[in-house]
Amino acid sequence: MKRVLCALSILACSATAHAATRFVDDSGSDVGDCTTSGTPCQTIQYAVEQAGDSDTIQIAAGTYTENVELPDGVFNTALTFTGAGPDQTIVDGNDSGHVFRADLVEFPTLTFNGLTIQNGGDVSGGGGISTFNPSLVLTNVTVQNNDALESGGGIEMGAEIERVTLTITRRSAARGPRAGSAPRRWTG
Repeated sequence: MKRVLCALSILACSATAHAATRFVDDSGSDVGDCTTSGTPCQTIQYAVEQAGDSDTIQIAAGTYTENVELPDGVFNTALTFTGAGPDQTIVDGNDSGHVFRADLVEFPTLTFNGLTIQNGGDVSGGGGISTFNPSLVLTNVTVQNNDALESGGGIEMGAEIERVTLTITRRSAARGPRAGSAPRRWTG
């Protein structure tokens, strides 16, 4: 009986995934799994590709010129991006697409803390953040200088927003027929 319980305990522990923190620093390197602050990823995109369900991407102070795509089918519950503060951690889309895109991702919560999302641009919408499935939580985030032709220059949202402490400034606008579209449902 003890052997059976022991075997079941080992199986249960090995089947349980634990959320990890993935570290990003512009002086890092895009190798390994980036789970220690001493071996950070260099790019947010690489950290996302290493991340698992419920992980946190901890982004050091700096400016990161990236267009981050969240892959479909990887995250089932949550993913969190945490910076050093909106005046210290800046993710810049270089006017070459969405800064963050999670259009096909199906998980309940996408969270951004302490960063600036800027200079995203897209024809359809969501120059800064484009997402349709997850709930979006934004705390101490600045969204600025983003642009879209149709809707949601700063943020295009197709689901609910739960908690928001958000600053949208300077030319985060849409110009087309759905300009200024609101999310389908606001809560909290």
